[in-house]
Amino acid sequence: MLAFAPSGMGQGGSVSAGQSPRALDASQVGGRVTLGPEWLFHAGDDLAWAQPGLDDSGWRTVSAEKPLTEYGIHDIRYGWYRMHLRVRPDARDLSVAVLRVEGSYEVYANGVRIGGSGAFPGAMFLEQARLRDFSIPAGVVGRGGELVLALRFHINPAGAQGAGTATGIGAEAGLYLYGGEGAAPDAAARDATYVLSHLDWDLLSLIALCLLTGLIALSLFASLREQKEYLGAAVYVLSLARVGA
Repeated sequence: MLAFAPSGMGQGGSVSAGQSPRALDASQVGGRVTLGPEWLFHAGDDLAWAQPGLDDSGWRTVSAEKPLTEYGIHDIRYGWYRMHLRVRPDARDLSVAVLRVEGSYEVYANGVRIGGSGAFPGAMFLEQARLRDFSIPAGVVGRGGELVLALRFHINPAGAQGAGTATGIGAEAGLYLYGGEGAAPDAAARDATYVLSHLDWDLLSLIALCLLTGLIALSLFASLREQKEYLGAAVYVLSLARVGA
């Protein structure tokens, strides 16, 4: 599967892995900032968890480099990730980019929903293989540069270690903050093109196979209406094809 290679996407910076997700200083970094691997995490679902003033002192710190099962977290339907950053108060054209996360998700910046993929509730979005970026509206960042990012996940019911073991932000995921001093206005778009051009053949073959299988199942159902299992199979494999959407 694809491993995101920042070295091939132009210049960017990284937030030190040693910094706490409760206080990450990104004010001196421009271009692209790699977020993580540590995040604050809480299982469950509550839209109040998007708010910047939320008391998240009781939230667990988890690393994207480890599955949630290593923290004793499994068989959950929803989960939230949070991170507290400080950016330049005058920073412009900020955006958050997301790559290779699992499950439906929404992204919030200081309590404002700026984007996502999948429905809440609704059909499960399985995995996002391409880079998508979401702009942070002007005026959302606090006067002192305070910025709280929150990601709401409808967790993929599958997982590398079996059912119930999926992790929203896993080892292969990438989350990035774009913008700031000296940032190219089209940096996120250029990086998205780079990622799309480097999707591995295994993933593309899987998508093609799912589409073909789904179309065959639909054709069989059209001829044999009483065999509803063909319709169920078509819906399932076509949903799998959304892995690259």
